[in-house]
Amino acid sequence: MKLCYSKILFWITGLGISILAFPWRYFIDHQVNLTIIGSGFSPLHPLGVDNLGRDLLLRMHLAFFSNIIPLWSCVILAFFSGIVYTSIHIGFSRSFAFSKLIQLISLAIPTVPIGILIFLTATIMESHRFSGTLICIFLFTFFRTISFFMKIYERDKKTLFWINHELLGGGKWDRFWRYGIYSAWQQESLHLLILQIQIGMSLDISMSYLGFGAPEPFASFGNLFADNLKQILSGSGHIFPVVFVGFLFCFFFPRAVFLLHRTRMPTKFLIYD
Repeated sequence: MKLCYSKILFWITGLGISILAFPWRYFIDHQVNLTIIGSGFSPLHPLGVDNLGRDLLLRMHLAFFSNIIPLWSCVILAFFSGIVYTSIHIGFSRSFAFSKLIQLISLAIPTVPIGILIFLTATIMESHRFSGTLICIFLFTFFRTISFFMKIYERDKKTLFWINHELLGGGKWDRFWRYGIYSAWQQESLHLLILQIQIGMSLDISMSYLGFGAPEPFASFGNLFADNLKQILSGSGHIFPVVFVGFLFCFFFPRAVFLLHRTRMPTKFLIYD
């Protein structure tokens, strides 16, 4: 049953991502056309147009490549950077002042709402740029990843396998990577990565909607919601459900991949002791 659900979710979200990733820019004009504002679905504009007469499907396509893909890449890079730093920190028996500072920040950062960090970054930069949002999401993910792996390291180093491996002369890096990342922690790690991607997407669209993201003409899902607020509040527009469904495809696709992968994971990866 889980495998069937995972496959259905994967194929639905995968189909949506494929539609968004299709090179619509080569087939649809992206110019502003005020004469067709408010028009619904048509052969030339399959999903309708936005508040400036621009094709909505093309705007979502541009938002996927200029907003979603960089955000996914940012979270993944920060996640693996956090893993590498944690392995280096654990591998050294001596604790340096710099590593202590990083550890303190990794414990403090997750307790600070990331929305506040994005707001402070936008204030310091004195401009609303997508790069500021990415910097905050990167730092938040990096330090949260360090905090997460330090906690499960402290938890699992008390297991019988870990103790016996240490008594036999095994290294900390070997246990961290072979026992942890490649085996016992794999499911937890992927779950954290997907959660961080979804948190980053939710915060990006929220801050962009509130005006702290990149302004127009930058294409993002937050801008699509904000620019068409009048139609959304009046209930007469079709833009909100169309953009919302497109955002859901991007939001749930990483989790669909994770769920499909989890159903195919060997049982030994799910055992900790």
